[in-house]
Amino acid sequence: MSRWNPFPACVPHRPSQAFRAVALGLLLAAAPALQAVELDPDYDPSVNGLVYKIALQPDGKAVVAGSFTTVGGQPRAAVARLGTDGSLDGSFNSAIASGTAFDAIVQADGKIVIGGSFASNLARLTPSGTVDFSFAAIVNATVRTVFQQDDGRILISGYFSQVNSTPHSYIARLNSDGSLDDSMSLSLDDVAYAVAQQDDGKLLIAGAFTQVGNSARKNLARINTDGSLDTGFVPPDLGGGSYAIAVLPDGKIMIGGWFATQRHYLARLNADGSLDTGFNLPFNSAVYSLHLQPDGKLLVGGDFTNIGPLSVTRMARLLADGTPDTAFPVRLNSGLYSMAAEQGGQLLIGGNFSSVNDTARSGVARLLDSDRLFADGFDGDGARGRESSMQ
Repeated sequence: MSRWNPFPACVPHRPSQAFRAVALGLLLAAAPALQAVELDPDYDPSVNGLVYKIALQPDGKAVVAGSFTTVGGQPRAAVARLGTDGSLDGSFNSAIASGTAFDAIVQADGKIVIGGSFASNLARLTPSGTVDFSFAAIVNATVRTVFQQDDGRILISGYFSQVNSTPHSYIARLNSDGSLDDSMSLSLDDVAYAVAQQDDGKLLIAGAFTQVGNSARKNLARINTDGSLDTGFVPPDLGGGSYAIAVLPDGKIMIGGWFATQRHYLARLNADGSLDTGFNLPFNSAVYSLHLQPDGKLLVGGDFTNIGPLSVTRMARLLADGTPDTAFPVRLNSGLYSMAAEQGGQLLIGGNFSSVNDTARSGVARLLDSDRLFADGFDGDGARGRESSMQ
């Protein structure tokens, strides 16, 4: 079965004249909201590859997961931990010797669960980086997504067909100790790249799938708290894979991905899953990451370089009314895959870039905001149930 490629070599879709006109009207209506956002000149971890995920610990240290072999010139494969100043944390040396880590979560006790394409595909590490063999999960193929629910249970998705020797196609739920949660028996026909938890406990999943169990669902579905499919949530077919989810304060849902039919790479849905016809911004390429600020503004990351006539360079901010913040000053030279807000008001970003605002930064950078608008505790992995980004 062919799978959607999240990094296709393609010519960006050219929006229609009607879309351009709509976008221009929105841009003219958007009041500039200049904020003191700038690159942190002292935070420079220097990762020599892609960073797919940044997960923050309570002490402010950052776990980075990706496809790399050195951090700050020191050998580190797939997983590393950074100090609060961006330097490599030498006290953490992951037992993962090679491969790619696509996702990471930090559990309440400080242990770190990693999913990816490496020897065991899923592992739990102690705070020092050694393997925690008490974690019971055994997965027979690559894990792309690891999501921690509010109750500590862990939803995983990937290209596997078995978990703990039990048939599970592309999705499974684990207890916090890695044992299989038998209450969820759903199957997918392809991977889920993003998960978010609503305030009512239901889970939104987005990815490349077209079937959930025996029900047709194109790239987006909602799961009830008992692990069953929410049959009342029937989202539109957006025409391509979905990579990021953000649940807005009013219950509406932002979806980012690689689609360009009814909406161009970013769509807003009503709480019931129907398309919000009042939102239509024509991004010109994929959206991989979403991060909701506490003031209702939404940070958007990906491979795009335009929103209609507005030039943006792989990172943009939308105002609370959904219009672009034309004053947002951040520019990246390649894709943005993960965002994580620090409690002090800074924002860590990870991806495939090697420069930020024309300054050399490889894989990870920190953005400063004197107004602390980034600080909200929603750290990009959905840890507080609001958003999730590409893994």
